[in-house]
Amino acid sequence: MINNLKQWLQTIRGRLTLWYVGTFTLLFGVFLITASFIFWNILNQQVEHHLSTVLEQVETVWEQSGQEGEEIIQSLVASQGMVVMVMAPDGEVLLQSTSEDITLPTQHQLQQHLVMLQDDSVSVPHYFSIDDLRFALTPASISPTVGVIGVGYQTAVLQNTFRQSLLSLGGLFLISVMLLSWVGYILAKRALQPVQTITKTAKAITSSSDLSARIPSEETQGELGELVQVLNSMLVRLEDSFKNQKQFLSDAAHTLKTPLTVLRTHIEALDAQHDEKQKTYDTLDQLNETVQNLLYICKLHGEVVIKKEPIDVSQVVQDVIEITQTLADEKGITVNTQVEEGITLEGDRSLLTRALL
Repeated sequence: MINNLKQWLQTIRGRLTLWYVGTFTLLFGVFLITASFIFWNILNQQVEHHLSTVLEQVETVWEQSGQEGEEIIQSLVASQGMVVMVMAPDGEVLLQSTSEDITLPTQHQLQQHLVMLQDDSVSVPHYFSIDDLRFALTPASISPTVGVIGVGYQTAVLQNTFRQSLLSLGGLFLISVMLLSWVGYILAKRALQPVQTITKTAKAITSSSDLSARIPSEETQGELGELVQVLNSMLVRLEDSFKNQKQFLSDAAHTLKTPLTVLRTHIEALDAQHDEKQKTYDTLDQLNETVQNLLYICKLHGEVVIKKEPIDVSQVVQDVIEITQTLADEKGITVNTQVEEGITLEGDRSLLTRALL
């Protein structure tokens, strides 16, 4: 399975599909991160806006009713997950209204932010987080001086909502990747269909040696269309070359056939020793066989049919040596040979002789 996957990834189709899915994954990942960041900031802004609104309402109620407005303030935080605290300048809690499910911050946790609120450079309301609570503090008129009003909102619900949104987007992402992987595979297959046609046609030409066949170019456009045109032009030139070659071999074979026949007739009329005549006949027979081989090559179409039979390779080599020895003697070349006896194999004797010559 793993090896098949590796082989598929090495193909153009596999690489195109992987590139398509990888690009989508990267873009969707960037989109998911950006959307999550924006969504989280929007949630925080909504929480801070809600805290600011409640702060203004609590401040108004406190200035008008003081501690007598506790019931009104309690109604403001009746929704789950809120807390309201009115504190004196020394941090003493004058009023506290909270939902039952909230864990209140300690005095020490609040004290450091109360100190920061005294700094004029700190913006008001002052927002901060303690555990899963988002707080807002603002100075308020607490008789006889200025105190602090704080409103907190539990963000656990928002965090759970945010996580669920991320999980939903993640599930959508996985489904989209699988769907787009299939779509990318189909698109890559369609895009590479002309390549498969080219390969199939080229294999058919190779197996049949029919150089007159051409690669279809009607449905192929663009770069692949240019490639098809180049390959078809190459096939035309190859076909012409092979035709010329076969025509040359055929003409040469027929041209040599008549002189060899005449030469054999003249040799038969000569008064020479029997051994010398026989050697000359053998040489002529080899030349005639070469001519027949040339004609045989001209008639070949498709794959060469090899007639397999037991061959004495040592004898074939010895016959070739005798032919080359005659040619070497004419040019004053000495041929030294050493042929091992008894070497045999299965094959075509004439094709082997032609290959050695």
